[in-house]
Amino acid sequence: MATSTPELTIVQLNLYRFINDRFEYLVFKRVAEDSEDQIWQPISETLRDGEEVEDALPRIAASHAGIDKLEHMSNSTYSYDWYSHGESGRDMVFAAQLPNNTPILPDLDRYITFEWLPRNAAIARIKWSGSKEAIRQLQEHLEQAKDMHAESHETDVPSDSEPIFL
Repeated sequence: MATSTPELTIVQLNLYRFINDRFEYLVFKRVAEDSEDQIWQPISETLRDGEEVEDALPRIAASHAGIDKLEHMSNSTYSYDWYSHGESGRDMVFAAQLPNNTPILPDLDRYITFEWLPRNAAIARIKWSGSKEAIRQLQEHLEQAKDMHAESHETDVPSDSEPIFL
């Protein structure tokens, strides 16, 4: 059985914050005419022809969520192939920690609303299994980084404003 090469490369950006001793993930409810297509998801967009991921990430954050500067970016934390309605693609997943007071200005042509949610609630809302797994893996990496931070700084947890590097 031959496998096909993914047609589209999607860049998914999981935005998170560390607040009140826990990680929270930013998820958006997508605009769609059919209510079944009004799904919750992290922000994502197709990589443009010739565009480098490093250039796409800030563009996607700005156009989808009104975030003008990304700091504390990860390398790709996860990727997965998908097939749907005759199309195939690969999602490359990245993550960025946002300061807790970062204003979110969603593109209302794309999204109805957004929420900051802890891991289990975010996973419950998100429709696609690959995006759910990306959040699970990100949480695991963040918990390990938090533990390493605690060991090296002799504190139980970092402050809400301190970055947790992947």
